[in-house]
Amino acid sequence: MSSDHQKYAVAVVTSTSSTSHEKNQFGSAFLIGRDEKSTYWLTCAHVIDDVGGDEPARVNGHSVELIAPEKEQLTLLRNGCDLAIVKVEGLLDEKPFELSEAAIEGRKFFIVGYSQEDTSKVRRRISGCLGEPAVITLGTDNTSAWHLEIDSNPKYTLQAGYSGSPVIDQETGYVIGVVTQVEWEGKKQGLAIAIESLRKVAGDLPINFLKAVHLQNLSDADLRKNLALTAASNELEQLRQDLQRFFEERKAIELKIQDIEIKIQELNIEVEDDDHDPGRASLLQKLQKQSELAKKYGDLTINKFPIDLKEMIETHPEDLDYFYLDIETCITRLYYTLSFNDVTAVDDITLKLPLVNKSRYGDQGSDAYLELFKLLKKGLTYGTSGESKNLLLQGLDSIEEQISLSS
Repeated sequence: MSSDHQKYAVAVVTSTSSTSHEKNQFGSAFLIGRDEKSTYWLTCAHVIDDVGGDEPARVNGHSVELIAPEKEQLTLLRNGCDLAIVKVEGLLDEKPFELSEAAIEGRKFFIVGYSQEDTSKVRRRISGCLGEPAVITLGTDNTSAWHLEIDSNPKYTLQAGYSGSPVIDQETGYVIGVVTQVEWEGKKQGLAIAIESLRKVAGDLPINFLKAVHLQNLSDADLRKNLALTAASNELEQLRQDLQRFFEERKAIELKIQDIEIKIQELNIEVEDDDHDPGRASLLQKLQKQSELAKKYGDLTINKFPIDLKEMIETHPEDLDYFYLDIETCITRLYYTLSFNDVTAVDDITLKLPLVNKSRYGDQGSDAYLELFKLLKKGLTYGTSGESKNLLLQGLDSIEEQISLSS
């Protein structure tokens, strides 16, 4: 784990408040989760309080929204469960830390945080081992914590700017605490809030912050095995949920297809006898094979993917499932468009667009959809002319425009 911390997100917390600048108040924060638009950062309540609250607070220069605790509790909690979670719109390319409630006295750790050097705030790493467990009492509330014993001959010492920094188990890479205090002038000791105390402030946030591990009395070997087992179990559960969601969405689309077919039958559209557009009947017949066409054009598109995009998708197989589902949905809507001579039938199309994820695939994912539509236009309109061809192209253009707006 000697350099692994470099690929994770630890940020400096500063302020736009002139008062905070005069006092040189700042701290650290680290990434614990994200959704499609935002990232979630864990720091100390007293860090946000010291920089003037969430309005002037900045995480690596980005404005924040205080998620937990309530603003009115920031000052009080600096003497208790000294934790705060803030949300930042953006910073989506950063990788969150994994958190664990498992910690054992004597375990080696390292801390990554910010300190003041001359006029700059510099990110540094210091190491040590966990001392005795501690309890921080505020009124009737008790918060679990750990004493931190910094290595006897460190290159750098524990300073005030490290408040809010992650305490990282040196062997597993999991965060087991959050630095909250420097205990004495020699800066060889400190105090960290235990990760298990995060449950007090996380509430019902829709982020899987914590690894559900309770291993206080296990050996190091057992600890590693159980942490690995927990990680694998979490990953398996997530895949099961993704698969279940995929089948549910596929079933919904199949029901929509059946509904459309019934409507067409009720309207009694006799396309076979249309003398003005003789190719329409065969084209509609072709479009009825949505799953078969989705597989065909999906495979053709994938064969044109760059090697690095293929390798990336292989690590996210659920994205590939949704890609094929998108193609099937598009073809269904084209069938609807052609059946009713109405290009607006594709206006309410809903696609998953798994590859239009710039943080994961960059621009290559959007390019993949463009390649798909080139193949669809060429293949589906082959041997077709007249109004059917025009409707088909208009429908594809409409869907393609929607994808471009989403990318």
